[in-house]
Order: sequence, then C-alpha cells, then structure tokens
Amino acid sequence: MTTYYEMFPGDWLKAAMLKGEPQTVKVAELEHKSVLKPNGKTEDAWVLFFEKTEKGLGLNKTNARLLFALLGDDTDDWIGRWVTLAPEKDGSGMSDDGLCIRVVGSPELKSPVKVTVKGSMGKKIERVLKPTKAGKPEAEPDGSADPADDDEEAFIASLGEEPDTPDATPGEQGGMC
Repeated sequence: MTTYYEMFPGDWLKAAMLKGEPQTVKVAELEHKSVLKPNGKTEDAWVLFFEKTEKGLGLNKTNARLLFALLGDDTDDWIGRWVTLAPEKDGSGMSDDGLCIRVVGSPELKSPVKVTVKGSMGKKIERVLKPTKAGKPEAEPDGSADPADDDEEAFIASLGEEPDTPDATPGEQGGMC
C-alpha cells in the first residue's frame, strides 16, 4: 500500500513521525527561508534542521522561545547541540491530526528550566524544559555518539513510520502548535 507521505513526502517533520514518543535529535542548521503559504503568498520562516534528515522543523514563537532558553541567545552555538522533541496536543486547531511538535528538553540539561511563553491569546503559559533520556546517545552528548543511524532513511525510521494520513502541509502553521 502506498501512503500519503510516500506520494508526497514534504520537507517538514510531522508530529505523527514521533509515534507518540519523545525523540532526541542533534541540531545541524538554523535557516531563514521564504515559505509558500496555501493562499499563494510567501512568508518568512525560521526552520531548524537536524543531522541525518533533510526534513526541517518550522519554528513558531513558542518553540523558538524554548530553544533560546535551552540553547542560549547565540543561534550559531545551537549547531551540534541535542534537543528532545515530543508530540503534543495542538491547541491551535491548525493541524489535521490534532498534534504538533514541541521542544521539551535535552539530555544536556542538568536540571529543569522554567520558561514563560505567550499563548495564542496572549496568555502567559509556564513551560518546563527537562533533562531527557529519550534517544540519548550511549556516550555523553559531545558528538561522539549519535542516536540516529548514518542515513536519512534510518533517521526517519527511528522517528517511527510515516503516518497514513496527512498532517499539515508545508507552509501551514499546523503541526507546529
């Protein structure tokens, strides 16, 4: 059987690829891109890429704030750092499957970090970034061990098989919370 994502693989990581479990990935690049929206207009977006995959995570303000709290103010220093992503219920209603990807912590953290972010209605929401073990490499996260295999296919497989139904299409907010 051919799935939707085999027909239209897309450029974006999708929450359903996490298969309900946190996944730890190594940051490879942060890129500023023009993204084509469904209405035909383009919008500037920040996209975080990880080693072993070409699929990026389109950053929304919540995940960006969490990343700055986790990895620091100099985005050049984010490269090579470990981040744990997890699927979360999408309160925005923008995703097709009701899930989005959220930054939840890192195996590099020694203790929890509290972060205040603004919700969609301007309400302040407390988030806690936690030290994680999910997908943590056997060695210390210094680049000497990698939770993913050597190719993109194995990396995506480590995130779980692609779902049979579409998440948000590239350029939409859906899937990003």
